[in-house]
Amino acid sequence: MKRIQHFLVAGVALVLAAAVAIGASQGLRWFMVETPSMGAVAPRGTLVVTAPIAANKLHVGQIISFNPPTSTKQTYTHRIVAIGANGITTKGDINGAADGWDLQPKNVIGRVVLALPGVGWLLKLLPIVAGGLLLVWALSLAVGNKHARKSIRLFGSSMVLTLAVVLVRPFSNFEVVQATPSELGKNVVDYTVVNTGLMPMRFTSFNGQSFVIGDGELGVVHAQINPTTNFVDLGAHLALNGWQLALLTMLGAVPLLISIIHSQQAKREVQSEPAQSPA
Repeated sequence: MKRIQHFLVAGVALVLAAAVAIGASQGLRWFMVETPSMGAVAPRGTLVVTAPIAANKLHVGQIISFNPPTSTKQTYTHRIVAIGANGITTKGDINGAADGWDLQPKNVIGRVVLALPGVGWLLKLLPIVAGGLLLVWALSLAVGNKHARKSIRLFGSSMVLTLAVVLVRPFSNFEVVQATPSELGKNVVDYTVVNTGLMPMRFTSFNGQSFVIGDGELGVVHAQINPTTNFVDLGAHLALNGWQLALLTMLGAVPLLISIIHSQQAKREVQSEPAQSPA
């Protein structure tokens, strides 16, 4: 069984490596979206794949990845909003203004042919999880008792996954993109927020009004500023429905279930061991 699993893992790795190699030979490149500027079209954490495009094929409305004239080390993925004599003008879908540069065809890496929301988060989690699991496995080898080794690996793996999620924050997060004085009263500010996590979030204003936004979506929350502490409560919470809560509960219970199964297995093994007769 283990040999079959190893073959499957190796096969998947080879297929992925071949796909990447073939794509690279065709000029395909991939980038992770690090900011929420493209809104729900390509939220933060999206993996975008680009293909080369000729200058005469560029047109308004296309989403392209490019290096700005100011830096060849930075990569942006924005939409073309104008093409003129001075060059190509781009803008993020939720940004208030166009980018502050005129692109030339040489700055364009390629047009976006595929956008995979959430896959970028997975790629960001993988190094942390892989390194942590390898460390846990190595530390467990120093323990002689096999049951203790399993317990260490189970506990360590859970801690590694938890730490990775806390560091990367792929599920629940948001950013404030604009803050303006509100017409609702003194010390009230209208905050334009964008959800940058995979799960939907509910925002509640100080007057009780609330709304739910999904990954990459915008909303305006009215927040009252405490004049003494300057503290602002944006009333941000996860907005999960019944099946989402059930799924999270099931996932959270997996380590506990594995622990119970392992405990029962250990008891059966101890009971099946022959008793040692006194010398």
